[in-house]
Amino acid sequence: MYSILTCADTNFYPMALCLARNIRHYPGYKLFLYDLGLQDTEREKLRELDVTIEQIPQQNDIFDFNSKHNIRTTHKMGCIDHFLRKYKESVLVLDADVLLIEDIAAEIFPAEKEIVVTYRCDREKKQHILINGKINAGVMGFGAGVESSFFEKWKGLCEDKEHTDQSAISTLLERQVELEKINSRQMYDSYSVRVLDGNIYNDVTCRIGKIFHFKSAGRRRNKHFGFMLFAFLQRLFPKTISWCVEVNRKYRLFIWHK
Repeated sequence: MYSILTCADTNFYPMALCLARNIRHYPGYKLFLYDLGLQDTEREKLRELDVTIEQIPQQNDIFDFNSKHNIRTTHKMGCIDHFLRKYKESVLVLDADVLLIEDIAAEIFPAEKEIVVTYRCDREKKQHILINGKINAGVMGFGAGVESSFFEKWKGLCEDKEHTDQSAISTLLERQVELEKINSRQMYDSYSVRVLDGNIYNDVTCRIGKIFHFKSAGRRRNKHFGFMLFAFLQRLFPKTISWCVEVNRKYRLFIWHK
């Protein structure tokens, strides 16, 4: 079984529901959702799709913005740490506004002592975005052997009220890892760190990736509409969508240009 972890409140519930339906296309996937403020009816609908719902205490400021107007989303490290201690299984961590285009778990699922991160895709390689971290935390993976001390260090960096989840994990790993070395395996303490190509595994342009990330779909109306439309079409024509993206990846017919 491939365990997938996501987090959602009522605002992100429509995307989480689509993600739950999305991963049912692929055998052996199991979704665990950490409840950040869902309604009872929303929880029940997710459970009907075999989603396991977890809830742990959260601070009131997890959705606050820092001085650079980046949302801090400092709940993730606690949720991941809780999952690893409770289930003792490796896990792939996806934002709720992510959709899988292909069955990718075997390619990127973390080994026991491994951390998997995605370097930002080409569209995000701009200074005002990179200042919020070279890692896009919308797609990550953590092996069952990653200890609580790692998440405590990650969370500790966020205590300054300026670091976000993304900038903090980028800062932490950069102490020992060269994040620019995409598709590399490097060491952070006793953990192997695998840096994936965001163009393929965290594609915010939603054109060539094996994982599409409709970034900010829970906060921006146009992104929300695009996500819901794509999710609807993918449910109707999953193989066709996958084939079209694969062709575009190979021939670069419709891609983002600088």
